[in-house]
Amino acid sequence: MRADPARPGTVEPGTVRSGPGSSPDGDTVLRLAVEQFTVHAESFGSSPVMNDAGALDALVELCALQPGDRVLDVACGPGIVSCRLAEAEPTVTVVGVDATPAMVTLAEARAAEGGVGDRVTFRAGRMEQLPFADAGFDVVVSRYALHHAADPAAVAAELARVAGPAGRVVVFDFDAGEHPVAAQAYDEAERFRDPSHVRNLTAAAQRTLFDAVGLRLDASCAHRLPADLDTVLSLSHGTDHGRVRSAFEASIGGHGLGVGAHRVGDGIAFAYPICGSRFVGPDGRPD
Repeated sequence: MRADPARPGTVEPGTVRSGPGSSPDGDTVLRLAVEQFTVHAESFGSSPVMNDAGALDALVELCALQPGDRVLDVACGPGIVSCRLAEAEPTVTVVGVDATPAMVTLAEARAAEGGVGDRVTFRAGRMEQLPFADAGFDVVVSRYALHHAADPAAVAAELARVAGPAGRVVVFDFDAGEHPVAAQAYDEAERFRDPSHVRNLTAAAQRTLFDAVGLRLDASCAHRLPADLDTVLSLSHGTDHGRVRSAFEASIGGHGLGVGAHRVGDGIAFAYPICGSRFVGPDGRPD
């Protein structure tokens, strides 16, 4: 089965689609995400990409945690970020929310094993309809989740709502870059690895989303997340890994899918371009 929520040629890659019928169905994307992340919950939690220390440190720095902060980790997966934030500042409380029950179970176990279970809790919920009150958190974090959104604008609005006018919203996600052919080719290949992938956005498109819901950019960073194709595919449960490998091989010597794909011995190495952004509301941190 191939999920193709963004047909080639219908939209410039890396931008946000809008208008009736122009976005993939949210319930379908959610079903695919729950299916995928239930199957590879364990491997996702142990993935070198998800546990990269440099990326986690960059995320923690952007959060600018203050004593006593109430933190929400949206699409928390197995609790990697939730636990890391609790470890970084011993007075914060963290709530993680994820649509996949298997991930919530793993996250609870991780928090207990890490000794932060008294300050970190988890619950089920979807990022387009967060089960929390307005302005309930000081910091709202979303890592590697926006590219799974059928309606990124709806997600941005929810993150802004639960952060409130004085909160901080920190988003870490893959950057589609400024080469539209490479971005579209990457998105098409990625859906064979993970059918719940919708599209990567450019850094500019990500920021436009949050500007539209009343948040302004306060700080940003760029990060290159190293990976090798064999390891990534071994920890994935997509529909056609052969198609993914073929796309990477075909890109070498050309656009590299926007991730700098290149040969290392018999394998293929690359680096995910990451855009990290901290947004604040009208009552947030001064310039």
